[in-house]
Amino acid sequence: MDSRAQPEVTVTGIAASQGIAYGQIFVYLQTDVEVPSYQVEPEKRIDEVARFDRALVETRQQVARIKNEVERNIGPEEAGIFDAHLLVLEDQALIGETIREFESTGRNIETCFNKVSTRYIRAFAEIDYAYLRERAGDLRDVTQRVLRNLLGQAESSLNKLADQRIVVAADITPSESASLDRSSALALVTDSGSKTSHAVIVARSMKVPAVVGVRDLTRRVKDGAWAIIDGYDGVVIVNPSESTLFRYGKIQERKKSFEARLLEANRQPAVTLDGVTVSLMANIERSEEVARARAFAEQHVAPHAARWEWERRYPLEAIQAACAQGLNTIELARAHGGQGLSFSCKLRSFEEIA
Repeated sequence: MDSRAQPEVTVTGIAASQGIAYGQIFVYLQTDVEVPSYQVEPEKRIDEVARFDRALVETRQQVARIKNEVERNIGPEEAGIFDAHLLVLEDQALIGETIREFESTGRNIETCFNKVSTRYIRAFAEIDYAYLRERAGDLRDVTQRVLRNLLGQAESSLNKLADQRIVVAADITPSESASLDRSSALALVTDSGSKTSHAVIVARSMKVPAVVGVRDLTRRVKDGAWAIIDGYDGVVIVNPSESTLFRYGKIQERKKSFEARLLEANRQPAVTLDGVTVSLMANIERSEEVARARAFAEQHVAPHAARWEWERRYPLEAIQAACAQGLNTIELARAHGGQGLSFSCKLRSFEEIA
């Protein structure tokens, strides 16, 4: 039965990456590695520790490879996410506690590592500060990769979607977001997460609409259901009616018309009310950022420059929009959802424009 004939259902979450997408849903179901538990014979315990060392080395190589691919395909700021993963794999407290657990119990190394890492993950998950709480997902990503390597299991991935789909998942790990098939992923929706999650940072950099914090959506939708993802307002509309499709079609038309007017305005000289010619400049790290900086100027600067000049103030709303679109580069701002221009550079640029 065509899911579009089903009743329309609207759910809300957190708007994480701007854009609107319409298509069929792919429910991405992840499961934690099932860890066997058994006693290791005394004469094999040296080999068991060596097996743990090999798994750590293999995991480091995998993470380094992912980091290089992200840096090449997306950018160095996004690739920096995986520096924390590499640090986890060098963490002597985590490694040392695992070895001590193994020496005291004699259980297989997977069981010992899983027990110790789970304790660390729970500690992070209980922290009140949202940014640090999100790092529990990073730690879980790394530990699951180590466990898969110990057990000889293949890693999960989103790099080969069968067709263009809206990806709906309980959560997306940094590794999974980095492997996201950009040609087929129309949008990203997660049950949990926040604007500071690394999956969101990657999605935003890829210009993929994203809504997070949509509670239990994975349990309420089925593969193949049609949906609209509104990354501007944090809305997910499952089985949209014809009137809803028409309304969003009109929204898209208005956006395209608005963009066309901005492109026309962009051809006009950038001059303040008192006749001073100004230039919009961006601190870019790669050539494709030029187009992004230009688009930002057309959408957020050109329509309001005269008003800013009249009010003689910092355009804070535009600075916030720059952060939301990933035009800031310093670490603190990236933790709150952006990457690109430094904050001081943005302040100076907008001060000159105003």
